[in-house]
Amino acid sequence: PRTQDLAIIARYGFIAGAVGWTARLIEDARGMGFEWEEGWAQELMLARGIIDEVRVTDDEISQRLDCAGVVLRRNGLRPLVDVEVSLIDGVHRGVTYKLVIPLAWEHAHEMDRQLLAEDDKLDFFTTAALGVYFDGRHS
Repeated sequence: PRTQDLAIIARYGFIAGAVGWTARLIEDARGMGFEWEEGWAQELMLARGIIDEVRVTDDEISQRLDCAGVVLRRNGLRPLVDVEVSLIDGVHRGVTYKLVIPLAWEHAHEMDRQLLAEDDKLDFFTTAALGVYFDGRHS
């Protein structure tokens, strides 16, 4: 890709669940002299460290996001995706995909229940380090 496309590709890769792949893209591009918005790139690298530590793969992240996609299509919605990376030493390390929908919180909570039913169809793994959930408007 042309250098002006790298930042766009990397951002979409991160929100699509390709944390490891996107981190490698950033490292390779840095090796070619491409400069990133460092705050964003550091957040992604922190996410990769967390995901690697708990041995969750990009495929497993994308499967969880695909489950959310099933629920979104069923409800006819498109979310805004907000990836939150948190690191509180000794307390919590996590990467959370918050899917913001334009509905009341109660409807988002019901969609979370639908998401859990879809997740149950996957090979089971559990970790507090990876979260996918719906968030709606709070009254």
